[in-house]
Amino acid sequence: MTVSNVDLRLIVPFKTFMPVVSAKTRWRSLWCFLGFIACLFVVAQAQAQAKSTTASYHVFGRCHDYATALGLKASLVAVTQQGRSKLAECQPSGDFDVLLPTSATHLTIEMKGYQPVTIPVHFTTDIPPKARFNIGNLTAMAKIGSPPIPPDKGALLALFFSMPDSLTIKYHLTSLTKPSSHLQATIAYKSPISRSFPIAPDDYITTISTLDNRLFLSEKMTVRPGATFKAVKAMKPAEVSTLNEAAPNTYTATELALSINILYFDQSSHILRPGVKVALDSLAHRLVKQPNLVATVTGYTDNVGKRELNLVLAEYRAKAVENYLKERGVPANQIKASWEGPDTKASAEASEAVKTISRRVVIQLSPR
Repeated sequence: MTVSNVDLRLIVPFKTFMPVVSAKTRWRSLWCFLGFIACLFVVAQAQAQAKSTTASYHVFGRCHDYATALGLKASLVAVTQQGRSKLAECQPSGDFDVLLPTSATHLTIEMKGYQPVTIPVHFTTDIPPKARFNIGNLTAMAKIGSPPIPPDKGALLALFFSMPDSLTIKYHLTSLTKPSSHLQATIAYKSPISRSFPIAPDDYITTISTLDNRLFLSEKMTVRPGATFKAVKAMKPAEVSTLNEAAPNTYTATELALSINILYFDQSSHILRPGVKVALDSLAHRLVKQPNLVATVTGYTDNVGKRELNLVLAEYRAKAVENYLKERGVPANQIKASWEGPDTKASAEASEAVKTISRRVVIQLSPR
């Protein structure tokens, strides 16, 4: 057998089974491949742009040994839904100043030989790019094998104040679930300043006023477990005077902070209790006499059962209060009803006392 015959027998079967691909099919495959590459490029560009546009804010403090107070050269890691990203290492003194992205859900502090510290982080809206936040109260570390650090109040409110040089303000927080629980700080600095306060996680009414109790702002805010970052901007005195002069009835920050009415309900019920009606009668009389006030009515429930049903119950509770006030002569434009449903503090495993205070409607008075 010659070599050419062997080659022929090997090649002919190969050609017999080779698929025949037309030029049109080849071009179609090429375009599909190029389209796939283009899609990958677009997705990569979008991810890069999203990463670059994510806001980040300066967070500073000092990592230290809880027992000795000596600085620690620990590592700071941002935890996001996409994973972990190392931000920096503390200086030998323990000091750090890192850019924490708003996409972070936790800030973790780690060092060999020490128990890691994981801090849930929450950013509010409208924070200016220049904002800086101090979290020094949360950065103590305990050695592995040593007693754990005693629990604090459960949260840290980290504030960035921006206000005119000549202005001194009072910043006041009042709990919506425990009106006797409150925090007050006097802020008087000639430049933007950061302050942080250990505080219990809760819903609060915030009031900002001058030293003579002229009101700047009254708003509701939620402090969550971990660190809550918030910017506070105070107006110029001239703007405050203009606002106060424009309103025929003005109310001091103290009066508004005390104008929080909490009405409790029975489990799974939106029926007003008899004692609640007495309080609402008094409130309705005040609103009718002072048309410059607005009542914000917010319904809550505990966190037991289906969320959808709890939202409906919270709505019914808020509307029950709204309708009662209307029946007592309060104009509709003086009432703002809303509902937030299950209170995250009152889970199915929570004590009955916690569940009880979660079955409520909160009424907050504020000027128009």
